[in-house]
Amino acid sequence: IRVVPDSIVYHKVAASSSKNMLKKRFYEHRNNLILLTKNYSLRNLLMLFPIRLFLDLVNLFYYICKFNFNSTLGLILAHVSFWYKLPRIFKNRAKDLKDVEGMSTVYPKSIVLKYFIARKLTFNRL
Repeated sequence: IRVVPDSIVYHKVAASSSKNMLKKRFYEHRNNLILLTKNYSLRNLLMLFPIRLFLDLVNLFYYICKFNFNSTLGLILAHVSFWYKLPRIFKNRAKDLKDVEGMSTVYPKSIVLKYFIARKLTFNRL
């Protein structure tokens, strides 16, 4: 394995995924919910999870307004799958789970608001 620190990577959005938006949205939403649940302390999870659910509801209405029914169905199925798996997810959590390492370096503002409202479309403009 080699590291080339001065390398440049160009990322074409969704180039490696197929045009199957239902499957793509399903895994995006479901896996994000699972990671959130597995990696946050219960205290922070109780604070962050309602926000996440609200944002998913906003996302749902956005997909519907855009007539993007594959993404709409993907989001709904992601939640069905997540809630079905929730007991197993909690069972597999570490008993003494602390917050994710480095959480103090997480961007403290809303990327969603910056992107959609302030139109900061690239990461370096945040």
